[in-house]
Amino acid sequence: MKPLFLALFLFFSLVSSAVAAPVGETSTTLSALGKENLPIKIVSDRLEADDMARKVKFIGHVVVRRGDVTLYAQEVLVTYLQGKGDIEEIIASGEVRIIQNDRIATAARATLYQKDAKIILSGSARLLQGKDSIEGEEITVFINEERSIIKAGQDGRVQAIFHPNESGVKP
Repeated sequence: MKPLFLALFLFFSLVSSAVAAPVGETSTTLSALGKENLPIKIVSDRLEADDMARKVKFIGHVVVRRGDVTLYAQEVLVTYLQGKGDIEEIIASGEVRIIQNDRIATAARATLYQKDAKIILSGSARLLQGKDSIEGEEITVFINEERSIIKAGQDGRVQAIFHPNESGVKP
């Protein structure tokens, strides 16, 4: 599941660093996503920008694409820092899906805290890669520490399903 966590981080860091990035080469390798100046395309029903509040909000059927990573949500709110325009926080809400190849993350809400290098998926959070999955009410990924915490809801439990690697086994 580690590549999925990396994919989530790269996606959000790409969104945050590429709001005004120039068009560059398109590469489908995960490692290239963080290094190349890939274009980012955001489509929504409406866009609201508030320079005084340092916020940009994409509303309604939001689709964000960069390289082979796509985010779907009903709303994406970007808060940036005064001055340089660096990203402080990104919040995607409403039927959030992040997809890269066979990796899928779903939740009611996804929040990236740029300074803390932390992503929180909340509201029936689920990570899928192939047949493997992890589910909980909240999944927190600490990017720089390569660790995560999955929390259950009040009445639930965390569920993880892993399938052993069968690549070397002959029938």
